[in-house]
Amino acid sequence: MQLMQDIQPEYTVRASLRQWSAELAGESVVLNFDDGMYYSLNPIGARIWQLIQDPHKVSDLLATLVNEYDVEVARCESDLIALLTELRGLSLVEVQDATGS
Repeated sequence: MQLMQDIQPEYTVRASLRQWSAELAGESVVLNFDDGMYYSLNPIGARIWQLIQDPHKVSDLLATLVNEYDVEVARCESDLIALLTELRGLSLVEVQDATGS
């Protein structure tokens, strides 16, 4: 069994194509087609979800969020990577490393 590598700033992420999502009252609700489960994201998670509908480097997501919210870079990076890691574990995002794999 291969372990997943930690998500790095140079990695590219995008929402999985095997999901459906909608915005409801500033939050996002995501249906995972693979497990049939619904997941909800708070307003900041919903903003990240909105951004990753197209592929983005994690470092670009970080720059956007730091620009939009009053948050320290280190805290934002930690929280962003934690959320992306959780979403990857739920098969809701696709992650490519710098080599494209």
